[in-house]
Amino acid sequence: MSSAAVIRSSRMSLTSRVRVTAAAVVLAASCTPIPPPEASQPVITTVTAQRTLTVFFEAVSTGRYAEAAELNGGSYEILQGWNAGVDPADREGLLRAGCEINGLQCLPARSITGVAQLETRFMFDVTLRNRAGGMFVRGPCCGADATQMPPVSVFPYTVVWTDAGFRVLDLPPYVP
Repeated sequence: MSSAAVIRSSRMSLTSRVRVTAAAVVLAASCTPIPPPEASQPVITTVTAQRTLTVFFEAVSTGRYAEAAELNGGSYEILQGWNAGVDPADREGLLRAGCEINGLQCLPARSITGVAQLETRFMFDVTLRNRAGGMFVRGPCCGADATQMPPVSVFPYTVVWTDAGFRVLDLPPYVP
């Protein structure tokens, strides 16, 4: 075989090897499953946000104030004002006072519906179950009648994703 024929033969085999290798890589890549998200990448879903809200109401309604305080990322300013004798940094103690002394209606959720999402912020409509098992309705107060202050049975709640996980931004409804 002439040297020119050997060179042509080796070129073809090199070209053929490159093509086969490229085809194998493409085939292998198409068969490789997409890896799941890393643990550091949170899955931000409506279901998880709603579950956080459900657990928050379960916690406040059963006196698990430490757990409820962990899930609440909203302002405690009103509770700090109502409870000057409680350390302002004691979120558990402030929630306990709010529920047991100040008139927050720390009841279990009856339904959580009406979700709206804006990036990592979820808005829900919540109805609560009163102590008799029916729907909680906050009626008029302070001398007003139902036409001046209509009864409310659906309460808006916001749940937001933070670096620490989902947090509820609102306190339970207040009744004086």
